[in-house]
Amino acid sequence: MNVQVVQELKATHHIVRIANRNYLQQVLVQLLRNAVKFTPKTGVISIRTPDSRMSDGSRQAITIKVSDTGVGMTTK
Repeated sequence: MNVQVVQELKATHHIVRIANRNYLQQVLVQLLRNAVKFTPKTGVISIRTPDSRMSDGSRQAITIKVSDTGVGMTTK
């Protein structure tokens, strides 16, 4: 069995407006590479963008969550 990738994209807007789009892409690619590398063959990698709002109710930020069932990091 292969690693399962789960996408849960609930944010209503996925437009990214930041000063350095390449940096964001590099961070996400590295997170996904690490998830693939350290997740067992029967594991799960999840990518989520919950529909979140700022405390004033506006939608000026997006949360991107990448998680996996890999071994994780030590607390050191």
